[in-house]
Amino acid sequence: MHVDEVGHGAEILLRLGLHPGQELILMRLFDRDGQTQAESQQAVGLDHSTVSRSIRRM
Repeated sequence: MHVDEVGHGAEILLRLGLHPGQELILMRLFDRDGQTQAESQQAVGLDHSTVSRSIRRM
């Protein structure tokens, strides 16, 4: 992926009120609603504090 495309993706997320990485959590919840925070954290491969902070921001 080209650097400009990555920057454009981050810009779109920010316009939607999301920070980069939060879309991963949302997509996982869309695929499998009702999972715990620990399950989401394992599925997206991020550490606990990152997932916790991302969820709190949403």
